[in-house]
Amino acid sequence: MPSKSKAQHRLMEMVAHDPAAAKRLGISQSVGRDFAAADAGRATRLPERMHKAAHHPTRPAGRSR
Repeated sequence: MPSKSKAQHRLMEMVAHDPAAAKRLGISQSVGRDFAAADAGRATRLPERMHKAAHHPTRPAGRSR
Protein backbone atom coordinates (compact mmCIF):
# COMPACT_ATOMS: atom_id res chain seq x y z
CA MET A 1 0.00 0.00 0.00
CA PRO A 2 1.55 3.34 -0.97
CA SER A 3 1.78 6.24 1.47
CA LYS A 4 -0.85 8.98 1.39
CA SER A 5 1.49 11.84 2.35
CA LYS A 6 5.17 12.76 2.64
CA ALA A 7 4.84 12.62 6.42
CA GLN A 8 3.57 9.04 6.27
CA HIS A 9 6.32 8.14 3.79
CA ARG A 10 9.02 9.48 6.13
CA LEU A 11 7.49 7.59 9.08
CA MET A 12 7.41 4.31 7.17
CA GLU A 13 11.00 4.76 5.93
CA MET A 14 12.11 5.34 9.53
CA VAL A 15 10.24 2.25 10.73
CA ALA A 16 11.70 0.16 7.90
CA HIS A 17 15.26 1.08 8.87
CA ASP A 18 15.12 1.50 12.68
CA PRO A 19 13.99 -1.52 14.75
CA ALA A 20 13.85 0.54 17.97
CA ALA A 21 11.53 3.11 16.38
CA ALA A 22 9.35 0.34 14.96
CA LYS A 23 8.95 -1.22 18.39
CA ARG A 24 8.33 2.16 20.08
CA LEU A 25 5.62 3.08 17.54
CA GLY A 26 4.05 -0.39 17.40
CA ILE A 27 4.50 -0.70 13.62
CA SER A 28 6.25 -3.82 12.35
CA GLN A 29 9.31 -3.35 10.17
CA SER A 30 7.76 -5.50 7.46
CA VAL A 31 4.89 -3.00 7.15
CA GLY A 32 7.41 -0.16 6.86
CA ARG A 33 9.30 -2.07 4.17
CA ASP A 34 6.08 -2.76 2.25
CA PHE A 35 5.13 0.93 2.28
CA ALA A 36 8.67 1.96 1.27
CA ALA A 37 8.67 -0.50 -1.64
CA ALA A 38 5.24 0.68 -2.82
CA ASP A 39 6.42 4.32 -2.67
CA ALA A 40 9.47 3.77 -4.86
CA GLY A 41 9.66 6.80 -7.17
CA ARG A 42 6.46 8.52 -6.10
CA ALA A 43 7.28 10.15 -2.74
CA THR A 44 8.05 13.51 -4.37
CA ARG A 45 4.51 13.80 -5.76
CA LEU A 46 2.75 13.39 -2.42
CA PRO A 47 1.18 16.18 -0.36
CA GLU A 48 3.13 17.15 2.77
CA ARG A 49 0.19 16.18 5.00
CA MET A 50 -3.37 15.02 4.48
CA HIS A 51 -6.30 17.32 5.22
CA LYS A 52 -7.81 16.55 8.64
CA ALA A 53 -11.29 15.94 7.19
CA ALA A 54 -9.85 13.07 5.16
CA HIS A 55 -9.15 11.20 8.42
CA HIS A 56 -12.37 12.00 10.27
CA PRO A 57 -13.78 8.66 11.46
CA THR A 58 -17.48 9.54 11.17
CA ARG A 59 -17.52 11.52 7.95
CA PRO A 60 -16.54 10.39 4.46
CA ALA A 61 -13.47 12.11 2.98
CA GLY A 62 -14.12 15.05 0.70
CA ARG A 63 -17.51 15.99 2.13
CA SER A 64 -18.14 19.03 4.27
CA ARG A 65 -21.09 20.00 6.38
